[in-house]
Amino acid sequence: MRSKKKILLCAAVALCMVLALAACGTSGGPSGGTSGQPAQASAPAQAPAASDSAAEAPAHSHAWRYYNCADLGLALMLPDDVDVNDIDPSDRNTCFLAESDEVFVDISRWDQVSDPSIEALAALAAESTMEDSEIVEQNGLKMAKVAWDDGDICYFVLAPDGDAYYVFIIGYADVDSELDPGAVAEDIRVISESICGTDKIPQGEDAVQIAPRQRPDIDYTVLVNKLNPLPETWEDDVDLVFMQNSVEDLVDVERTAYKAYLQLKADLAAEGVYIDLDSAYRSIEAQQEIADRFTEKYGEDYVAKYVAVPGYSEHHTGLALDLYLNVDGEDVYYNEDLVKYPEIWARVHEKLADHGFILRYIEGKEHITGYSYEPWHIRYVGVDNAKKIAASGMTLEGWLGAAKETDVALDYGSSTIYTEADMDDAIVQIKCKFGGWAGIELLNVRYAGDDCVSLQNLDWINALDEDAGYTKVIEFYTDFYTGDDVEGAWEPGSKYTNYEWWLGRTADSGWEIVSWGY
Repeated sequence: MRSKKKILLCAAVALCMVLALAACGTSGGPSGGTSGQPAQASAPAQAPAASDSAAEAPAHSHAWRYYNCADLGLALMLPDDVDVNDIDPSDRNTCFLAESDEVFVDISRWDQVSDPSIEALAALAAESTMEDSEIVEQNGLKMAKVAWDDGDICYFVLAPDGDAYYVFIIGYADVDSELDPGAVAEDIRVISESICGTDKIPQGEDAVQIAPRQRPDIDYTVLVNKLNPLPETWEDDVDLVFMQNSVEDLVDVERTAYKAYLQLKADLAAEGVYIDLDSAYRSIEAQQEIADRFTEKYGEDYVAKYVAVPGYSEHHTGLALDLYLNVDGEDVYYNEDLVKYPEIWARVHEKLADHGFILRYIEGKEHITGYSYEPWHIRYVGVDNAKKIAASGMTLEGWLGAAKETDVALDYGSSTIYTEADMDDAIVQIKCKFGGWAGIELLNVRYAGDDCVSLQNLDWINALDEDAGYTKVIEFYTDFYTGDDVEGAWEPGSKYTNYEWWLGRTADSGWEIVSWGY
């Protein structure tokens, strides 16, 4: 496909345009059909009678017809010979592409807007295009308009549902073109002046209906953890958008959660706290590829300890967001560095519920969530739910009634070898293990005493895992109840006491569970 270059600073727009152009380039051009192209018989060859919402078509150019982007609150009048691609909005947010011999038109979602106001949109339009923008009103709709000297125009529009869109109208008449620049300019004028709300356009067969695929409502409190898999149809139902973060990674995230994240980000920035989005949605297929790659490189035991089972990762929902910080102008994104800023994370956490998020993995609740405390891992559940969960002090599992919300008694004993901090790291590993066992209530974790720290026991755990090279050993006891519906080899409705746990670590690694049982 032929193209004209236009500089856009915003990564979202720049990438959407690249994808849009690529999509048209593979469609076969004006003479090549696509599966998304509406039937030519579905609209009249001539434009409908002129109305307040439409510009009069130039007599010397095309026959025109309306395209109604039903869900967007937008419509366009385009030449009747356009090549149209109806793109699923999950495909990088591109909703509508149209190309004729003289113009290229793209309508795509704009997902960088934290403040859904036309003034904020105008400011972003100027920032993203390096051109002046102005707020205009036509056909009853306010838009931020950016016009280039060569006649190309970009409109940034707020739809009724609060989503923002950009409408890019690009002419092909440049110095190397055989097209009449006047005719191209007239086409751009007609198309731009026809942008309007859907209530302004003809109904029925007078307009080709272009509507993004409707997605079912999703449950924003869905529980996905070590015991609860992702619902079967979730990946088909979830409405994803994508963004580019400060380190130029592309991140997919559920649309409503992303809007809430932008508002959270703006709220924090106003107080001098700066966050960015490290990761969110990850498909089951991608998780399986990670598991396969790590199995080949590190072995099955490593994967069992450190990689979520495909289908059981909360990141599959698109509602779980991992954040990173920008401190003093520098991005901080490694976990071992992120934990060095508890004061900043406390300020982030204070804002979560107001924007529909919860801190997902709470410190001290590892036996319920199955994961250790992660200050950066937040989960979107909706504002009302988030406020209720935060007020309760419970985990998502406990609040949903999927697990009994309990506290675990810890007994550090008296040790001259290990500090409580050393033991805490080991205890978290044990508690996380219980988080993956259904129907079991952990009561306590107790240090077995310094007598367990011997060369004989160290040799024993290294014999169990010959490649580990452990230099330290530690033992704990636990007591726990099993429920009547417990699965596996456990005895239902029983209390287990002095259940043994052996862990080892190397000089440069954390504690790992090596053996457990009687």
